[in-house]
Amino acid sequence: MKWPRAITGAAFAAVLALAACSSSSSSVSSPTSTPTGGTSASGLSGTPYVIGNIGNYSGPYAPDSVGARDGLQAWEDYTNAHGGINGHPVKVIILDDQTNSSDALTDVKQLIQQDDVIALVGIETVTELGWVPYMAKQDVPLIGDDLANTTTTTYPNFFAEGTTDNVGYYYALPKAAASLGKTSYGAIYCAESTECGQIATGQKGDASAAGVSFVFSASASATSASYISQCLAAKASGATAIGLLLGEAIAEEVAQACEQQNYHPQFLQAANGFTQGEIDSTALQGVIGPVPDFPWFASSTPGEKAFQSAMRQYEPQDFTSDNTYGYSEGTALAWASAQIFAAAAKSLPPPGQATGEDVMKALRSLPANDTFGGLTPPITYSASGGPNPAVKCFFMIKLANHAYSQLNNGATTCET
Repeated sequence: MKWPRAITGAAFAAVLALAACSSSSSSVSSPTSTPTGGTSASGLSGTPYVIGNIGNYSGPYAPDSVGARDGLQAWEDYTNAHGGINGHPVKVIILDDQTNSSDALTDVKQLIQQDDVIALVGIETVTELGWVPYMAKQDVPLIGDDLANTTTTTYPNFFAEGTTDNVGYYYALPKAAASLGKTSYGAIYCAESTECGQIATGQKGDASAAGVSFVFSASASATSASYISQCLAAKASGATAIGLLLGEAIAEEVAQACEQQNYHPQFLQAANGFTQGEIDSTALQGVIGPVPDFPWFASSTPGEKAFQSAMRQYEPQDFTSDNTYGYSEGTALAWASAQIFAAAAKSLPPPGQATGEDVMKALRSLPANDTFGGLTPPITYSASGGPNPAVKCFFMIKLANHAYSQLNNGATTCET
């Protein structure tokens, strides 16, 4: 789950205008680096299985994206420390597209044409328009991409790692309101991106099926000096629940403005709208909503416990009080994506012989409704080789008392 302050990018990520935090891992590669064989830090030797990743790891989109980078780095270290895959090491090449579509296309081409990756994994970027047409023609799978667009249900080599767009963004937020008995729903969305308005329109279309009436929508600009007008209009509409299609900082300002007007609806967010840094917010306490992958803070399943152990061992800087962005829903996206690759890779030929086509064949042979150890909603990939079906279930979380928690005992909610 992919805004500079209030912009919902194609990845619908709640991002702030901060620089990406640095990491000591050697997995972060420059745009000219290539993988090599040899011995990994864990002692595994030989040619590795090589996968690639691009993301917005510097510039204004970095805060919400660095979680994917850190999650993949932790996954690489953890996997190699536990025997690799089929006894072979894994290598992740991570490139920073600097939130530039042209650079992103160059990076994707490098990974496929020069670095010979056998999969792209855990993509966390808003540059899809620059490289998806190229990627869609390759015999290399992409596992885990922007779940706020239709790529994972359109192109046969795109494989979702979580809830897909029309469910996760159009249906799930109104459904979250209905689950709390809030029958009148509205949305306040960012003014800077057309995707924000499109999501609000999609929610309006799906509201009835989710069990609510869609009664209000309004845009909010990141440069606005006040959000009182939006709050007063929402209050007048009778909306008892408001979806905040906004970045963390601007969502908090809107919530504060509504509080000042004695308007206290149930606020909702989705996917990467939730950040670990949000736990200190006073105005957003009580916010709930869906996330497409396992909640990044959870440790109730073996898969989640392995994730927590890996993050704390290999990315400890993400748990300091001044650096919370590397530990987020984006981290869960990347980890789940990598574990899906690992599940498929168990049936691959050795490194150097395995191809992207082999990975896609293995993905399509995975069990139906697989949750990969509780890391994902039930996922079934197309066995026929066509586009993959939508993933219609999602996890629900809540922020209260300055801590996140799972709702429904960690069980998923599904669109029927």
